[in-house]
Amino acid sequence: MPFPTLTSRRSWLLAGGILASAGLGATAVAGPAWATSASSAPVPISAVTTAAVGGSAARPAQKASSSLAAAKARIEKRIDALVTRIDRATGPAENDPNLAGLVGQLSGLRQQLVDLRKQVAAASDLKTLRSEVQAEVKSVRSDTALQEVAVVLRADRLSVTLGKVGDRVPAIEARLTAAQSRGTDTSQASAALADLQSKLADAQGKLSGLAQNVLSGATSPADARTALQAAQADAKAV
Repeated sequence: MPFPTLTSRRSWLLAGGILASAGLGATAVAGPAWATSASSAPVPISAVTTAAVGGSAARPAQKASSSLAAAKARIEKRIDALVTRIDRATGPAENDPNLAGLVGQLSGLRQQLVDLRKQVAAASDLKTLRSEVQAEVKSVRSDTALQEVAVVLRADRLSVTLGKVGDRVPAIEARLTAAQSRGTDTSQASAALADLQSKLADAQGKLSGLAQNVLSGATSPADARTALQAAQADAKAV
């Protein structure tokens, strides 16, 4: 007779195992010789069950390993973003006399993050990542020195931008005066320029003394951000 296919062989072996476990014996099933031969004894149900359970037990471990890897990737991404943020702030801070005292703190925060990244790579369980590492990342992100530097640098950049706009006002006024001398009606242009100067003054007023107040502790970084947003709104309207 032709050799049985793999599917039929498994079916006969499983049937023989079921009958054997029920005490009926493999001979109760009339099947081909290979199903009951000594070299191809029926597979007990216990063996089939054990194999299935073993496969199921491996899945939670694989899932845990995958979750750990994903958590590490997320935390490392946050750490890298913070390091980049610190690096971008350190250069300008070194050139700003007002921020000279914070440069050392920024350097310390950066080293803390570098060490933390090594800790993430060595972590072997999610509990450690969530209870220790994530808390430290949040601590660095909310560090007062980092927030103060960020706010002061934003205020400086906006102040420079507003200053450049203000530098153009005299040239605009000169052109309007020349146009008036030629008999041109400049009433609308003059009104627009006056409106621009008013909004420019408002924005500059919101920035005046802001950096010093933040560094002295008179204004919190959160309140300074609110003032910056208001100044930026005025600047956009210019």
